[in-house]
Amino acid sequence: MNIKSIKGIFSAAYKAGDAVLLNGLHGIGKTDIVKNWAKENDFHLEILYLSTQQVSDLIGIPEVKDVFNGDNITIWTIPSWLGNLRMASVQGKKTVLMLDEFSRASLSVRQAALQLILDRKIHQHKLPELFGNQTLIIAAINPDNGYYAVESLDPALLDRFLTINVEVDVNSWLEWAQENKVNKLVTNFISSNPEFLHYIPETKSNETLGATPRSWAKLAKFIDDIDSIPQELHYAIVYGKVGSVIAPLFLEFMHDYYESMVSIKDIEIEAIKGLKHTKSYEQTGKIIAQLTKKLSSSEILELSNILIKKYIEKTNVEDRAIMLAMLYSLEKKLLAQLLETYQKSNPFEYSKIIKTDEMLNHRQLLSKS
Repeated sequence: MNIKSIKGIFSAAYKAGDAVLLNGLHGIGKTDIVKNWAKENDFHLEILYLSTQQVSDLIGIPEVKDVFNGDNITIWTIPSWLGNLRMASVQGKKTVLMLDEFSRASLSVRQAALQLILDRKIHQHKLPELFGNQTLIIAAINPDNGYYAVESLDPALLDRFLTINVEVDVNSWLEWAQENKVNKLVTNFISSNPEFLHYIPETKSNETLGATPRSWAKLAKFIDDIDSIPQELHYAIVYGKVGSVIAPLFLEFMHDYYESMVSIKDIEIEAIKGLKHTKSYEQTGKIIAQLTKKLSSSEILELSNILIKKYIEKTNVEDRAIMLAMLYSLEKKLLAQLLETYQKSNPFEYSKIIKTDEMLNHRQLLSKS
């Protein structure tokens, strides 16, 4: 199942009172999708990274209490994470507990967590309920496939979960990347090389570094600021995030990408020059198309939208000529897509585009699309 579809599983499991186990490769967004779902559905989320937990972190510490005639009993303090869940529940918020890195925990911690999963309590302390719904428990593990230093979970423990195998999904990641404004150099590389979104080196090689959706998102942060980073450091940074197999390929792609970059100013210069010499929007469009031929469709559409926004409100229709020349550079299918989008989402600007074309070029744009 791809990572985006899993949100529906969480909602169903909460209503059914079941615990969920996410089994998937590292860095594909298992923790992030839980965070996003909790935020979207107004759940209070507590995350316990079990690989770093001691048993006392999970279950509290024992205290001896005198209850009657000198008789003592042992009680257990409430751990901070449980206190946080209870406080949220008192305030009317639904609650979810994530047991991350479950299969990396020590045996004693996993055994302590078992009571949580089975009985929804630790010793005498129960997990909160709200309106008859128990706290949702979500655990996350990496596959026991020989690649990860993880412990196998026995069948009796697995039987307590709704187990979901999480798959790497390029389209879902690219959609997430667009929503979160991940650098387009990275997303364009993954679009062209989807096999590298999650890449694990062959075990026979000496390379241990690979790539994950998480490492690509981190690398994108460096690329955002790449102009301020000395060029001699570029390989070390890319290698450090995605490994030696991908690094040279990505750097070559980056070089070609920046070689093919076209600015708004470049288009404006070519449009003005082309219209002056050819007196033709069709011919000027062909000149601009040569300038943008190495760009992706999404990049060309973005440049077109920028020019529309920049020139559409110009009072003098002649000032909109640059915008119109850009539209004539678009391939038929791309132009139809752009005009349809404006017609549906922004009819006012659509009508201005058509009116501009009518006044400057006898309404030839529609016949082109």
